[in-house]
Amino acid sequence: MKKINILLVAILVLSLFTGLKTTEAASNVKVHFINVGQGDSILIQTGNENVLIDGGGKGKGDEVVAYLKKQKVKTLTALVSTHPDADHVGGLAHVIKSLNVKSVYAPK
Repeated sequence: MKKINILLVAILVLSLFTGLKTTEAASNVKVHFINVGQGDSILIQTGNENVLIDGGGKGKGDEVVAYLKKQKVKTLTALVSTHPDADHVGGLAHVIKSLNVKSVYAPK
């Protein structure tokens, strides 16, 4: 249920970034669930837009970056931290240092 909610939020955010109608965006969306063990990391792509949701735990940033590079991602339109648990934010610093990240969204 949690991943479905994250996916729905991500599609809505992505439609805002791309200016596409939600049905248009949904037909062109690729969603990658990146295996980071305990925790989450999700890449959502549409057109030239790449959004990363969470980055796995500490020490997983290099795995996330390797996966993104394998997908030929050089720039993230947005990086979203859903909440500050270590298994979701631990790898984000490495991602931010390694790629061009246009916007970062995180709770207080």
